[in-house]
Amino acid sequence: YKKIFESYTLDWCSQMNPYVRVNLLYNDDHSPNKNRANAVLSSTDEFYDVYDIKEKDGMFVPKKNRVAVW
Repeated sequence: YKKIFESYTLDWCSQMNPYVRVNLLYNDDHSPNKNRANAVLSSTDEFYDVYDIKEKDGMFVPKKNRVAVW
């Protein structure tokens, strides 16, 4: 899972000019790359196990608030 998570986040890595970022926030229907990576991973139970995420950590989302497809 660790390799999968790290490969997934590499797909969404980016550096951009702050003006471009603001422009995209206003004009792009898609979520920012950071949100696309973090929101998915923080909803995956295995992510918490692999990285030992605890309640005090920044990416912690309570289980009842995590997105589930099925």
